[in-house]
Amino acid sequence: MKHLPSLLTLAFGLSISSLSVMAQKEMKLDEALVKNSTPMPAKPKGIGTVTKYQFGRYKIASGNAGVTVTTSKSGIFSAYSESKSKKKLSFVFVKDEIDSVVVNVSVNTDVSELEASFASGFSMVNASDENYSAIFTIPSDTVTWRMLIGSRVGEGVKGGTFKGVLTDGNTIIELKEVDQYTTGKKANFGLSLGHTFTLKENSIAAVQASPDTFVKKTVWIREDIDSRLQMILAAASAAMMVRAEGGLE
Repeated sequence: MKHLPSLLTLAFGLSISSLSVMAQKEMKLDEALVKNSTPMPAKPKGIGTVTKYQFGRYKIASGNAGVTVTTSKSGIFSAYSESKSKKKLSFVFVKDEIDSVVVNVSVNTDVSELEASFASGFSMVNASDENYSAIFTIPSDTVTWRMLIGSRVGEGVKGGTFKGVLTDGNTIIELKEVDQYTTGKKANFGLSLGHTFTLKENSIAAVQASPDTFVKKTVWIREDIDSRLQMILAAASAAMMVRAEGGLE
């Protein structure tokens, strides 16, 4: 991810490129993951405070979006403004209406913005820092998994940064951004198309979930790994879809 474009530029660019983006199929994945998994398109089902995504045998059964607390400040004679927001949400994730995972998410975001023209309303995100935490609890298991993500993007950030892990304290699975389609075409404006879950240099799952709403959401999970780990990876994929809904990464 290179940078975060201005909101007006992004909105205009995404609208005129929607047809070409929709023509793209899937993000580029490791061949072994493709051969050992079945793509699971994700669709929103029903209405709720948290979007109830469903894919394959998995779905978000219920959710509760907490209140977002935002504070901001700006100088009277300055074009710069800063805002901080904190949000918590939770959802219940199930497989075949039997197995379940309770997911608790916490998001802290700091944004600095420049208004280039007060009259035009044009603005540019100079830097956006996000700390995203998701805790996965299986009622029938004593092991708790955590997904921790830190990212920094913006016009004032060269190249941007992204670090993410999914861990139970022993096993460490790394999240890696993907910004390229199978055709070789790059995602618009340097946005990520999704993420892969990598264990010991091997891709064991992936979720295509982008801030660009024209990119179709899809999940891949290796079918030759432990079923309990498959459940955690599916729940983490759902959490990444919810994260993508929150805006630009």
